[in-house]
Amino acid sequence: MMPLHLYIYCKLRDPCAGDWLRAAMQSAARMAGVECQLERRVGDPSTWMEVYGPMDRGTAARLTEALDAAFVDNRLETHVEGGWAGRTLEWFQDADDADAAAAAEADTDA
Repeated sequence: MMPLHLYIYCKLRDPCAGDWLRAAMQSAARMAGVECQLERRVGDPSTWMEVYGPMDRGTAARLTEALDAAFVDNRLETHVEGGWAGRTLEWFQDADDADAAAAAEADTDA
C-alpha cells in the first residue's frame, strides 16, 4: 500500500472564517476516518492549508465524497474565495513508495 496525503489550500474572504473551515475539515475527516490538520500561511492570514492522511485509495475516495458534503453543509462557498473552484487539491505519496511503484511499472513494461 502506498499511503496518500491530500493537501488543500485556499484563501478565505475573512481570516476569521477559519472556524468554518475547521468545522468542515473535521467533519470530512471524521466521515472518512482519516487524520487532519489545519495550517495558515506565515505572513498571509487569508491563506489556509488543510492536510489529510495518511490514507489508502479507498479512504481517499471516501474523503473526496466527505469533503464535497462538508463544503456544502458548512456553507464554505460564502467564505472561500472562488467557492469550491477556489480551492487547490494536491495528492501526494511517500517519495520512496512512488519511486518503487515507478520502478515496478517500468519492469512490467519491458
